[in-house]
Amino acid sequence: MQLDCYLALVIYTTTTVAFHFLGAAILYRLQEAPSGMDVVRRISSTYTETLGMRAYFVFTVAAFVVLFSTLFVSIASYARLLADSLSVFGKFPAEDAAARQSWIKRFILLLAALYAV
Repeated sequence: MQLDCYLALVIYTTTTVAFHFLGAAILYRLQEAPSGMDVVRRISSTYTETLGMRAYFVFTVAAFVVLFSTLFVSIASYARLLADSLSVFGKFPAEDAAARQSWIKRFILLLAALYAV
């Protein structure tokens, strides 16, 4: 279980950092500093100017996958962190795997609902 979490952490973090560096490099070269949704529009237009309108679809799907995977991993990791915190603070014994899993499930639902808002 730990190996897959560490592997996912490395893959998602590397992908996210690469995506941010790519955007920063493009905007730096263009000497632009857009904010908000203008960042997404400017970077996507850079792809479509270079590679055509089909690149917009690829860019949009790739951006969604990267951002969704980051959100997905953060929900899972925060749920485990919060469950472990409850164990440290004495809410349940650290050896009680069933209680830990129960709290993880609760926190996953709570965090997913909070992120949805």
